[in-house]
Amino acid sequence: MPLQRPEWASQFERESGSLTLRRFLTPKKFDDLLIKGELYFPPASRFSDDREGSYSNVDHAYWDNQLVSWGVDGEGRSIAERAKTAIAQAGRGAYVISCWTCADTADTRMWSDYAGGAEGVVIETTVRHLRAAIGPDFVIAPVRYLNYDKHFLMELGPVDLFTCKQELFAWEKEVRVIGGMEIGACLHSPRRVPVALDQMLTCIRLHGDAPASLVSSRREFILRRLPGTLVEMVRI
Repeated sequence: MPLQRPEWASQFERESGSLTLRRFLTPKKFDDLLIKGELYFPPASRFSDDREGSYSNVDHAYWDNQLVSWGVDGEGRSIAERAKTAIAQAGRGAYVISCWTCADTADTRMWSDYAGGAEGVVIETTVRHLRAAIGPDFVIAPVRYLNYDKHFLMELGPVDLFTCKQELFAWEKEVRVIGGMEIGACLHSPRRVPVALDQMLTCIRLHGDAPASLVSSRREFILRRLPGTLVEMVRI
């Protein structure tokens, strides 16, 4: 189902249409992308950060203090906390996310953590090209990195919550494409979105330390499937 775009996310798109976005992919994920021509959107419940789509520590403390002021006992407060946790878990299963980054191609940690090292691949697009490829049903928005011990999030809607992450992830410089699960799908199901890769991708980059034989075969594979694609090496 289409998601309503927050105005701040729409403004980001208007002002950042030419912004370059990248995905650092393992060889397996890259091959899957080129062969199937689909962007893979895992549900947020599959991400390692258990704070995805959740409210902050100060939000929970505020709500708990409210219950105390109303005379709710410890058991009642525990029930309320478990209910909030269950709602957050359901939300993580109902939203699917494709993660992109503004990080530089020479970022060694991105290569290591997300591309699996020098044999990985980086694909590039822009906000405008990505929007054209995925259609109107998704939200494209930069991630805001917050201190979950200080920032109140209680006034944010579900989509906004999935654009917030803990400060320790700030190095990722993430921009997210957020969508709802497909109609009829079960909670926690991934989603695959067909895209025209030749129109979406502006460049594909290979690691300068990759074996020459791998670079040659990889370049041949890319150009066989996407003739005319710009393929460049990254020197780190």
